[in-house]
Amino acid sequence: FVVLFGIALPMQYFLVKDAIGALFIPNDDGSLPPVVAAHDHRNDLVLEVGLRYLWLAALLFVAKAVGFFCIEMAARRQGLQLRRALFRKLLGKGPAWHAQHNAAELA
Repeated sequence: FVVLFGIALPMQYFLVKDAIGALFIPNDDGSLPPVVAAHDHRNDLVLEVGLRYLWLAALLFVAKAVGFFCIEMAARRQGLQLRRALFRKLLGKGPAWHAQHNAAELA
C-alpha cells in the first residue's frame, strides 16, 4: 500500500499539470481563452484529466480502506494473543498466588 501511495503522489502532480495545461489551451478557432468562442476540445481534455484524477482518487481510497482494515485486523489479533498469553500465565500460577491477590487487581 505504501508503494501505491508513493507512485500516486507524482501521478497527482502530472494530472494537475495536465489539467492546468488543458485549461489554458486556445479555443477551437485559435483565439485565447478569455475570448468567448467554441471550446469543445478544451472541455474534452479537462473532462479526460478530471476523470483520470477521479479514478486515481477512487483507487487510493480503496487502497487506504483495505490498508486500514488490515491494520485493524492485525491489531485485534495482537490484542487477542496478549490476552491469551496473560490468561495462560494466570492459569499457571499456583493456588497460593491467587489467594494472595485480589481478582479485582487482575482486571
